[in-house]
Amino acid sequence: MSFLRTVLGALSLALVMVAPGLGATSAAVPEAKVQLRDGGAVEGATRLAGLEISLSGKAKTYWRMPGDSGLPPLFDWSGSENVKSVTVEWPRPERMPDAAGTILGYRGQVIFPLLVQALDPAKPIQLKVKLDFGLCEEICVPLSAEASRLLNDGGDKAAIDAFRALVPKKGSLGTAPDPRLLSITRAADTNDALLVAVGAPIGDLVLEGPKGWYFGDAVRGGGSDATPVYRVRILEKPRDAALGGLKLIVTLLGDQAATETEVTLDPNGAIR
Repeated sequence: MSFLRTVLGALSLALVMVAPGLGATSAAVPEAKVQLRDGGAVEGATRLAGLEISLSGKAKTYWRMPGDSGLPPLFDWSGSENVKSVTVEWPRPERMPDAAGTILGYRGQVIFPLLVQALDPAKPIQLKVKLDFGLCEEICVPLSAEASRLLNDGGDKAAIDAFRALVPKKGSLGTAPDPRLLSITRAADTNDALLVAVGAPIGDLVLEGPKGWYFGDAVRGGGSDATPVYRVRILEKPRDAALGGLKLIVTLLGDQAATETEVTLDPNGAIR
């Protein structure tokens, strides 16, 4: 089960850290550098910042939905000064093979753009984060890091904007921007799969549901080159849960662009 695999994975990662005698002594332990970047003023009380994770070697870290296993990053901003709220934006992930199947995440470097709302726009912002995240190379480890940055000069805007351009655009059903979501229907031959129709060629798609819902990798299942249809299995759902009222985030990853569309299903598995 996906959630159980994630929990057990976290326990096994911790075991690797405290018990290297179990055969992990020769494996390379991945490393990461975490820092905050300053993107300058956006509008009114809002400032742009970025949280950067720089990864060593072939190490990889996770997106908000990690895939078949893994630990999504958790951000704690409670130590900040003059901060009302922090909104994290998520650059498009890459699907990568893993011992448990596939994961969704990043390698090399990722900067998560941050929209920081000040309590008092006339006062300086001291942004502080405690970050818990997973990191994998030859072995996987859960890590914690802390970083702090006074937001003042905005000297990192270009670097943050480069990753902000990779954040999927907000989509609406059947309309631009592409790639656009056309429909979702329940598969006719089973109750545990959905068919997702898309209005443009894509490389991948991801379904995210509320707690207790987990979906498999998308597999091409029909349609045309211009309007492909993908089959996505429902791997887990809460006991006695129904499709009616289910809220989904559908992320479509094209070669040149990506979109993210929020939808609600009816009892037949279609978008209502």
